[in-house]
Amino acid sequence: MSTFYTHLLLLIMVLSVSTCTNDKFEFEIKRFKESTSGQLTAKTSPSISTSTYSFAAIGDLHISHSADNKITQSFFDLLKSDPVDFVVSLGDITNTGKEDQYNTFNTLLQASGIQYFYTVIGNHDIMFNGWDRFKKLFGPSVYHFNVGSETYIILDSGNSTISNEQFNWLEI
Repeated sequence: MSTFYTHLLLLIMVLSVSTCTNDKFEFEIKRFKESTSGQLTAKTSPSISTSTYSFAAIGDLHISHSADNKITQSFFDLLKSDPVDFVVSLGDITNTGKEDQYNTFNTLLQASGIQYFYTVIGNHDIMFNGWDRFKKLFGPSVYHFNVGSETYIILDSGNSTISNEQFNWLEI
């Protein structure tokens, strides 16, 4: 599969939540403005010196509490035995965006040794003021990162929509 189609597939996966351009979602617009203001720590791009690299994608972990992490732990264990250059989460790391859920995931992530972790914010991640927890742990919800000469774009579909602001940002 060509690089173009690989990235197109990743973008489609990221946008798999139904999209529209209805600007009534003020929380998504607020997150977008915070994410693009430069006030949140930008993501670091991996240093890959070859044109060949690998990454893993996972989504819908829905961590509720420390006992519900078997799938996540298995995923991280697999990556220890078969390492990748970076990981992309497609959203819904938490079940309801609560602090203990973010803390449980962060503990697993830190123990995994994964150096480059990128995530899309999911609708479950923003529940119960989850945006504040998400940005503290992961930074912006809209950003890009580069691997070699290729650019990956992460958009915020936490409200099951993509705002006009994000589409305009893509055109820049």
